[in-house]
Amino acid sequence: MALKAGILRPEEAGRRHAVMSAEAFRRTVGELQRSHDSTTGEITTKIENEEAFAAVVENLRVLARATAADKLLLVEGLKA
Repeated sequence: MALKAGILRPEEAGRRHAVMSAEAFRRTVGELQRSHDSTTGEITTKIENEEAFAAVVENLRVLARATAADKLLLVEGLKA
């Protein structure tokens, strides 16, 4: 479907992590971790497995069956 829609090019289709289900994405990169600094009141977020995230996001083109939480995980990782 992604090929027909032009989201994924044929040369990308065979790359590792080019297409992932949201479940596989979460298993690979872990969860979004939040911490609160009681002194400053600042809330920080980070990806549980930042190395895996970097490897996945390099080739990721399609994240299938993603929930809002999965999309937030992706966006927060990209912002880091």
